[in-house]
Amino acid sequence: MRSAWRNIDQNFKQAQLNRLASGSQHDDGVVYFLSAAKTPFDAIGMPQLDYRRRSKILAGLLCANSHIKYGKSLMNRGQFDHCFDFSAYLGAIADLKVLVDEKSNCRKNDQHKQLLYHKDLSMLPKTKLMCLIVTMLASIRESRIQTSGTTLHVVEAGPADGPLVILLHGFPEFWYAWRKQIDYLADHGYRVVVPDQRGYNLSDKPNAIGAYGVNHLAKDVVDLIDALGRKKAMLVGHDWGGVVGWWTANRYPEYVERLCILNMPHHAIMHRSLRHNFKQLRKSWYIFFFQLPQLPERAMRAANFKMLTGSLLRTSRPGTFSKSDISEYQRAWSQSAALRSMVNWYRAALRKPPPQLPSPRITMPTLLIWGTGDKFLGREMAQPSIDCCDDGRLVFIEGATHWVQHEEPQKVNELMTSFFSSV
Repeated sequence: MRSAWRNIDQNFKQAQLNRLASGSQHDDGVVYFLSAAKTPFDAIGMPQLDYRRRSKILAGLLCANSHIKYGKSLMNRGQFDHCFDFSAYLGAIADLKVLVDEKSNCRKNDQHKQLLYHKDLSMLPKTKLMCLIVTMLASIRESRIQTSGTTLHVVEAGPADGPLVILLHGFPEFWYAWRKQIDYLADHGYRVVVPDQRGYNLSDKPNAIGAYGVNHLAKDVVDLIDALGRKKAMLVGHDWGGVVGWWTANRYPEYVERLCILNMPHHAIMHRSLRHNFKQLRKSWYIFFFQLPQLPERAMRAANFKMLTGSLLRTSRPGTFSKSDISEYQRAWSQSAALRSMVNWYRAALRKPPPQLPSPRITMPTLLIWGTGDKFLGREMAQPSIDCCDDGRLVFIEGATHWVQHEEPQKVNELMTSFFSSV
């Protein structure tokens, strides 16, 4: 392993010499080196990874080996996906080290805490860092999957033959909303598939408002299950992802094995509340604001997305969203046409409502998890939602807010795995 690291360092230096000798003003030598390097993966018995994943892993190694300039340059030049910025990447490595030490029953000490909070990678042995980065990144796979209406960017983890779990994010998030659930579910043997739903982050963004009607959104889920070669999936949705989850289960019950919803009422209950519950109508003021042309997008974009970040921070428990988390959301919101597409979900809900389904009944086993401190949705809608289910269970998590899977990941994860495995 040490000789493998020496080879990396020597090859890197040679690549820099080649770049300087050629007179290139770019880091082409680094890119060439990263794309060609196999040594670290062979050394630890990992299969050869594709170019982008090799580049990402080795850029992290370069950063940790005092080659910050070159590693950060590669990060910023778009050689990688848009999900990680530099600080978040280093933070993920630090978090992973603590996690690995916990799993290995290693004693946590002040060094670990310092590493976690200050991201001081200099304390990590180089060879251990290499293993940690490979372990972290090899577990996550990315792809683009064609549905009948669009192409979705998808993050996946877990064994390919494991029971299929699809996680659907809400507004204003993207696949990153489930970062605290993905590895946990994968470690329990599930094949975890997390799309950026249409209009969000790296997925396609149709122009027409009607393209964001709930029938189209549910069909994306069904097409995704088909594209993965499965007949059914366990479906999990939060916020707008919950809307899609309820509707998919109602319209396409043959595709949903089990349904888990976080802080979103059944569509029939939500519609009734908006008509007859003034308290809920007042909480949902933003639905009507989003019907205005262009103004919502301009308001959200102003001052580096202050409206959106403020909403996340004000309506969650202190510390729920870190600075690096916020920068990831800002990166996703910065994608071309993202804000317009995100708002179009709300516009389509009022302007292009779907035909009423024959019955609101949900026939498959259903778990509804509800953070009681939700500032957007009243808890009085939770029990009536479960009453729409043939086999439903409601769990309130006291003190959690609308962002329950961020704030109480251990409870949510355990509830989900227990529900998925129950007979």
